Amino acid sequence: FSERRGLPDDRKDPGVPDRTVIVSDTATVLRSKKEALFKMDGTGNVIFAEDIIVDSFEVMPKGTITANFRNIRYCLHYELIDEFVLVYVTN
Repeated sequence: FSERRGLPDDRKDPGVPDRTVIVSDTATVLRSKKEALFKMDGTGNVIFAEDIIVDSFEVMPKGTITANFRNIRYCLHYELIDEFVLVYVTN
């Protein structure tokens, strides 16, 4: 799964550009990981707040994050590529 990084221009805070990028990348990686698990499941019947528990992480240009999806542990690999985030799932 890939998703465009960053906040839309109308949501950016010009007074705090560095923090905005960090928060935006963290949110984008988190959202992309949840979407990758959702697509892997394929049923369309996922309650994100209940079914997916993501371990804490710090966004780097490339990394792995672990998460529980319906009590099964998965490893999610991600990479920030230009303005996109690529995420794929292994277990």
